[in-house]
Amino acid sequence: MLALLFFLFFFLFILLYLIDRIMFFFGFSIHANLIHKTMGMQKKEKIRKAVYKWEDGYKKKRRNISKEISTKILPESINKVDKSLLKFFEDNLFDPAIHSITIPDSPGNYIIALKPNSKLAIKGFNPVYKQIKKYNVIYVGKASKSLYKRDYKQHFKGNNSGSSTLRKSIGVLMGLKKIKRDLGVNNKTKFEIRDEERITNWMHKNLVMFYFVNEQYDAVEQKLLDYFSPPLNLKGINSEINKEIRQYLFTIRNK
Repeated sequence: MLALLFFLFFFLFILLYLIDRIMFFFGFSIHANLIHKTMGMQKKEKIRKAVYKWEDGYKKKRRNISKEISTKILPESINKVDKSLLKFFEDNLFDPAIHSITIPDSPGNYIIALKPNSKLAIKGFNPVYKQIKKYNVIYVGKASKSLYKRDYKQHFKGNNSGSSTLRKSIGVLMGLKKIKRDLGVNNKTKFEIRDEERITNWMHKNLVMFYFVNEQYDAVEQKLLDYFSPPLNLKGINSEINKEIRQYLFTIRNK
C-alpha cells in the first residue's frame, strides 16, 4: 500500500513537472515571437522615420535654395539683360542626361540651349543664336508656379507636346506626324506616344536648361525674349532676328 502511494506521488510529480516544462516552452515561444514582432515593428518604424526625415530634409533644402536665390534679384537687374542678370541663370545649369532632378518647385524663368556640337535642324534656314556660357539659346520661358512642373514634367518628360510649345516645335522640325490631342472640336494636337519618346530622347541628348528662381518672371521673360530673340519662341518678340524662322515654324505647326 505504501509502495502504491509512493508510486502515485512520484507519477504525479513527474506529470506536473512535464506540464510545467511544456507551459514554459510555449510561453517562452510566444514571448520570443512577440519580441521578434516588436523588434520588427521598431525596425520598420526606424526606417519609416529615416525616410520621412530624408524627405523633409530634401524638401527643406529645395525651399531654402529657392528662398536664397529669390532674394538675390534686385529691381534694377531686370531693366536690361546684362551679365549680372544672366549670372543668376549661369549658376543653375540642368542637364537632363546626367543630373538628378533638383529643379526647384518654385516660380521663375528658364533658358533652353543646345549642348556643344548639337544642332537645330531647320531646313533652308540658318538660325542666329545668342549664347549663355557658350551654349546657343533656342527658347526661353517662365513658370508662374513651378519650374519643376513646367520645365521638367512638361518640356523634358512624357506625352506633353499638346501643352508644350517647345516640344511641339521640335517635333514638327523632326518631321513627326501630329494627331488630335482632345476628342472635342478644337484643333489642339500632339504626337503619338512613340514619337513623344523620340522627342524626349532628342531633348535629353541635345539640350540643357538654365533656370532662375524669382517672383518677377513676367518682366524677366520679356527681357530674355528681347535679348536672345530665340528661334523657337513664337510670341512676344519684335526683333527681325530669326523672324522668318518663326513664321515658317508657325506655318508647319498649324498644317
